[in-house]
Amino acid sequence: MIRNALRELHFGKGAPLHPNPAARLFTFLNAAASESSAKSIRQIFAKLFEIEGQDTVEFLVHYCKFLQLTVDAETAVRETPGIQNHEKYLEPVRAARAAFRTLQLDSQYQEVVSQFGQVQLARLELVAERLGELGGEEAIPADTLERLLAEVRKLREVVDSDEGLDRQLRLILSRLLQKMEGAIVDYRIVGPEGIRAAYNESIGAVMSNQDLFKKESQSSSVKRWWKTTQEIGTAVGVALKLKELAAPYVHRLLEAMNN
Repeated sequence: MIRNALRELHFGKGAPLHPNPAARLFTFLNAAASESSAKSIRQIFAKLFEIEGQDTVEFLVHYCKFLQLTVDAETAVRETPGIQNHEKYLEPVRAARAAFRTLQLDSQYQEVVSQFGQVQLARLELVAERLGELGGEEAIPADTLERLLAEVRKLREVVDSDEGLDRQLRLILSRLLQKMEGAIVDYRIVGPEGIRAAYNESIGAVMSNQDLFKKESQSSSVKRWWKTTQEIGTAVGVALKLKELAAPYVHRLLEAMNN
């Protein structure tokens, strides 16, 4: 199912545009609108989040990411050069946030439709298209996301079963890989910033545990982890149009560890 989810990065009838928070919001709500309005918000969103939905805490964590997406879309409208009439473009974004933030999660989705129907959805699509025309982030190719996700999942299995690796470092790497996996899965909602945050946490873990990483620098698990982390950093850097995510001295430290 994740393959289809990661490929759900385009919207509208034309060619894919530059991804942006409004585009992600439209894609998500457009998929929700295709479901039966007799279903509950929890049922529909759990399907789109790819979770079971019975665990309310887990569901609310994902639901908050969705609500944050409406905030990110509003910020994108305000901060993108070239948009003159902010209120015109902000209206459907604010309508989406208002429609979802006060509803009971087990109420029928048709209650949302009464507040945010096809007209508002069409207006949100125009916002997404306008932001796409004005640039923004580049899409991380679906094939790249799929490959990195598979590698992160496999690598976590390798790390967890590596009895020769220092136990503390094994726990650190497993936790970092778990967070990276979640960030890649959440890409279609959170975008590259979620992966960037997971990448930065990985770099921070290296800096905070230099002696531990140096001691295990020849471990095949550590070398494979760093290679994967570098690939992820490159993909996110391209998406966000950044030359480097980590400072040069971080790269020198890690290169020295692997030599």
